[in-house]
Amino acid sequence: MTNRKQRGFTVIEITISLFLGLLIIGAMITSFANKSEDEHMFEARLFFLKQATESITRYRLNGGEIVNLVKSDLTNSNLTPNTPWGDSWTVAPEDANVKFTWLLTSADNPTGSCQALANVIPLNNTNIISAICGGSTLNVVMRGQ
Repeated sequence: MTNRKQRGFTVIEITISLFLGLLIIGAMITSFANKSEDEHMFEARLFFLKQATESITRYRLNGGEIVNLVKSDLTNSNLTPNTPWGDSWTVAPEDANVKFTWLLTSADNPTGSCQALANVIPLNNTNIISAICGGSTLNVVMRGQ
C-alpha cells in the first residue's frame, strides 16, 4: 500500500465553501438593499422639516393662496409625491394652514410606524401644529404662512 498525501481541497469542500460564501453575500445584499426603519423615519422628518416647508414657502412666494392649494402645487416645487415607504399622500387647506394626510398602507410600512411618526415628526419643527395617527392614516397640520 502506498501512502499518498492529500494536496488541495476536495470538490465537496470547495462546493460547501462556495455555497456558504454565496449565502453570506446574498444576506448582505438584501440587508443593504432595503432601507432600515431609521432611514424611513429620517426621510419622513426631513419631508416635513425641510421639503414641505420649502415647497409651501415657494408656493406662497409665487402668489399662491393656501385656500387654493393642491398636491400638484407642491410636487411642482420638488416635493416628492410619495412617502418614504412609497405610499401616496394628499394635501388640503385647513383654515390658513396645510393638512397633509399620509396613508401608510405599504407592505414596507411596519406596524406602529404611524404612531411613531406622529411622535417624531413634530420634534424641533415649529411649523408643525399637530401630528395625529388614526390607524394607518397620519394627519399632519403645518403652518401655511
